[in-house]
Amino acid sequence: KAAVNKKKKKITLAWSKNPKASGYTIYKKVVKKGTKAKKAKKIKFKKVKNVSAKTLKLSLKLAKKSTTTFYVKAFIKTKVNGKTITYYSKASNNKKAVLK
Repeated sequence: KAAVNKKKKKITLAWSKNPKASGYTIYKKVVKKGTKAKKAKKIKFKKVKNVSAKTLKLSLKLAKKSTTTFYVKAFIKTKVNGKTITYYSKASNNKKAVLK
C-alpha cells in the first residue's frame, strides 16, 4: 500500500509481513516531468534502503515535478559453508506517486 501526503511531499509505504523474512529492501525509480517515454523506460530502479523484519511501514521523501515508482522485496540471510548468502523474494507490485 502507498499513501501520498502532497503537503509534506512524502509517501508512506506499507506491506504485509513475511514470517520467514530477515528484512526488506525498498527500491525506487524517479522520472522527471517532461521525460520522453523511451528514456523513462531506460531509467533503472535503485536500492533506497534495507529495513529490518520488524518494519512494515516506511516514509520517504518525493522529488518535485516527477513520478516516483516504488517496490519492495523480502530477503532471507543464511550461512552456507561459513559464507552469508542473501536470497530475495519476487518484487511486490509497483506503486507510483506523482508530485506536480
